[in-house]
Amino acid sequence: MTLSDLPNSRSVVVDGNTLDLADASSKPRCRRAICSKSFSGLSLKKDLTPIRAAAASKVDAEAEATQGLYVTLGAGQAMKYIEKERQAQMVTEDPNVNPALVPMVAIDAERYGDSLLDAAAVILTMAQYWRVIGPVIEDRRMSAKDRIAAATTPAEIEAAAIVDWSIAQ
Repeated sequence: MTLSDLPNSRSVVVDGNTLDLADASSKPRCRRAICSKSFSGLSLKKDLTPIRAAAASKVDAEAEATQGLYVTLGAGQAMKYIEKERQAQMVTEDPNVNPALVPMVAIDAERYGDSLLDAAAVILTMAQYWRVIGPVIEDRRMSAKDRIAAATTPAEIEAAAIVDWSIAQ
């Protein structure tokens, strides 16, 4: 709607304020004192908090999915990995250790037809592999979240949430 679409009135009431339309080429003038009041409490700035939260959640979910390419996810699974590594270390210290003392390594050895020492070597190799990849994923995740926190517009937040999760192998 333009001013020419308005009825042949010289004024219009908007939010309780009468605006003079006599001179449509200039800003309408207010006939009430309220128009001269300051609106310093009014902020046209968009609240970026929910946008930042959504972007950070997206980054966290993508990081978790990327980790899932290398390890089985879950807190219980993480504890199993720690215990398997501990048991594998015991086998490397004493290759003749009683299999009952290293049940997780013994299970892998039996499952794959390996010796305890060979199963322990695989477990320790995978643990070392994770020590290389895990920090790369974590660095990318936290760097993206830092960029999201520093962004000042929705477009900047969206751009900050784009992460290259590919890892050279």
